[in-house]
Amino acid sequence: MRKKWAYGLLAFLMVVGIALPGAMAQQKDVQIMTALSQDFETTFPPTGWGWGDCWTTPGVCDDSFPLYWDFAVVSQNIPDAVPHGGAQMLRFYNSDPTTAPWQDFGMGTPTGTGAARFAVLNNASLPQLTYYVYNYCATGESTGGDWVDVWLWDDVGGCWLLADSAPRCDTTKTNKAWYPRTIDLTAVPDYTDFCSGLPVDLRGHDYTPPGHPIYLVFTGSDPSTTDKDYDLLIDDVTVKWACAGDPAAILTDTLPPALVGVPYTFTVKVTPAISAGWQMRVTNLPASWTCGAPLLNATGDTFTVSCATAPAATDIGTKKVTVEIDDDTIAGTRCRLLSKTYDLVVQPLDCSLVQLKATPASGNLIAGAAGVGPYTQTFSTQISKKPASMSVASGALPPGLWLATRPSPNDNLVDLTGTPLSPGLFTFTATLRDANGCAAQVGPYSLNIIGQCGTYTLSDLSSTSGQVGQSFSQAIGVTFAPSTATPGARAAAPPYTFQVSGDLPPGLTLSTTPGGSAGLLSGTPTAAGTYNFTVTMTDAGGRCTASKSYTVTINPPPCGTITITPADLGSLKVGQAVNVDLDASGGTAPYTFSATGLPAGLSIDASTGVISGTPTTAGDYSVTVTVTDALGCTGTKTYTGTVAPASAPVSITSIDKAPVYGFKLDVKGSGFQSGLTVKIGSTTWTNYVYKSSSWIRLRGTGLKALFPPGVPVTITVTNPDGGVATGTYKR
Repeated sequence: MRKKWAYGLLAFLMVVGIALPGAMAQQKDVQIMTALSQDFETTFPPTGWGWGDCWTTPGVCDDSFPLYWDFAVVSQNIPDAVPHGGAQMLRFYNSDPTTAPWQDFGMGTPTGTGAARFAVLNNASLPQLTYYVYNYCATGESTGGDWVDVWLWDDVGGCWLLADSAPRCDTTKTNKAWYPRTIDLTAVPDYTDFCSGLPVDLRGHDYTPPGHPIYLVFTGSDPSTTDKDYDLLIDDVTVKWACAGDPAAILTDTLPPALVGVPYTFTVKVTPAISAGWQMRVTNLPASWTCGAPLLNATGDTFTVSCATAPAATDIGTKKVTVEIDDDTIAGTRCRLLSKTYDLVVQPLDCSLVQLKATPASGNLIAGAAGVGPYTQTFSTQISKKPASMSVASGALPPGLWLATRPSPNDNLVDLTGTPLSPGLFTFTATLRDANGCAAQVGPYSLNIIGQCGTYTLSDLSSTSGQVGQSFSQAIGVTFAPSTATPGARAAAPPYTFQVSGDLPPGLTLSTTPGGSAGLLSGTPTAAGTYNFTVTMTDAGGRCTASKSYTVTINPPPCGTITITPADLGSLKVGQAVNVDLDASGGTAPYTFSATGLPAGLSIDASTGVISGTPTTAGDYSVTVTVTDALGCTGTKTYTGTVAPASAPVSITSIDKAPVYGFKLDVKGSGFQSGLTVKIGSTTWTNYVYKSSSWIRLRGTGLKALFPPGVPVTITVTNPDGGVATGTYKR
């Protein structure tokens, strides 16, 4: 059926001179949008479309960047459809089933002035036509129904090629989704067999008279004999190819922002590297920026564009900048190979985005000699606005040298100049600044100045004694005398470095004063004694030094009163463990404890002051405790007392209910002493009868309540001499 109506269409086209209608009927359910997407080259309908400069000699590829159609029609008959790309899509529709079963949406006629046509030249690589079809299947609909056909006019062979055909509804694909369709322009199929029936290579078609361009027609149709209405959506119709020997890609995805007040420079990188003779064109850069022609680097992979005039505040915003790369090496021809459009953002000055550089950026500078001038080392700078300036950020310059900016117009150059006056290897970093107030640190740099050192001398200490625990601070000054070989030499500018060897008093350190012009011996001494040490100074050049020996005496501090607590050692008894924690105060921690006269079985911990152990002998004692603090100061305390003898043995062998009226308990054992105390659980019980050393009877109101039925309760008997016995009773 499809082949039959296609033959009819082509016969009709030949009869009328291949005239293809280029407009669509308008209905109320169609809304025409006026907004244009990027790369739009016309309005809708497509009257007088422009397609670039495709008017070159056959056999030369031209305009290989994508040719792009995008249409501004939205359909309401296909619900929920949204454009595939940009803001537009093309709708084919025919809502009258009584009319012909197809409708052409043509790009003009082959002989008309409004024809939308394109060229694919002989050296085109992989030329393709791609478009997207919206897959929509109504509920219960099967694959087929409405169709969109793509017709390409082969002007060389004088024949229409049915290059592709796609259904609106394909149940094998996701419903309500866009799908790409691609036609290989080197092998366009002839599905109708109107031509040779063989695939056709459309390369070699151009506009040169008599001209053989390619024409594009989309046809919407419904092949049903009873239902001829159709509704189709297509979008993003694209023709693209590459040229033989093309750079594969422009690697640069974004351009750096342009800053107000900073002359703009950017690079575009391509791959693979290309040969000399290629050129890059840039459009839409403001003329007021005075940008030069793009320059290709020696390796052939980067173009650089530099502008002489900085952007103004009125330039702030986003500009569409297009980069095109051409090959002009073929005589009389041009092949546009690559094209890319960037969003160039112009924004107010932001120093964090400005890259300031100095050359040399770091490392060893030209060597010099003390007393020999003038010395000059030039730094070339990359800044946002002249003049440049440099100042020392850390380290020091050789004495006699300074940094100076050259006069305009060379005020992007800074010289390190003068006559060096002291030998050494000088290391420094510098701060580079420009007229916009932007700054960056450069370096580090090393500068070797040869020559003979002068004489540095270290000063004496203003005081050579101190005291433990008292703050100590003495400066060590530096003086300089030039050598006879270089009488005009000066001391190297600080900072100087100071090192110490020997026996420095504990608690003291050697550092430098602010600015590094003198040494500083400071701290708080922690140990008394006499200490001998040597201080060595090295100047900023690292080559000239001076040394001096010093003796410092640190005296002990006056001792205060050290107090020892507690007041006594408590009750001591033979066989009973002892743990007494002594504490000291009034001195300087840490403390050391010692003791004499401790009862046999006891000892003292020297670091904690704990007296512990078990006395083994009864009798009087006199213990003297001595505490020594961290400064050697001492304190003593004497403890006196008596170690009581050990308690007599006592035991409970049985606890029974007494065989008398009421609730009474007989506690029997051995070693019970008159005057003993009784505890039932945690309750002291005083109502008892002492029968003998082996028997006591517990009695009285409330006794029974202390023994809940079935619960074991502990009874404790304590003799006057401290002997203790326990037993349990369960009622």
